[in-house]
Amino acid sequence: MEKKLTKKRIRYITDKKGVLFSKILKSHRSYLVTINYVDTVSGNAQGYKLPLKNYSEKIPVSRNMISTFNTKMNNR
Repeated sequence: MEKKLTKKRIRYITDKKGVLFSKILKSHRSYLVTINYVDTVSGNAQGYKLPLKNYSEKIPVSRNMISTFNTKMNNR
């Protein structure tokens, strides 16, 4: 059974200590990803593509977010 992708506008997600949302990453201008659901990473310096668990499409990671993404993935 494939889960549906939820699309909603999100204006502000944060908390004062960064603890609650430490596993959530803004991977691209219009994408938020929970890094616990990332299976593998494909791509290069031009940008990554993320296949997620239980979801068939790949989520993009912009070039500007690659270093932040790598840091979060290494610390998960």
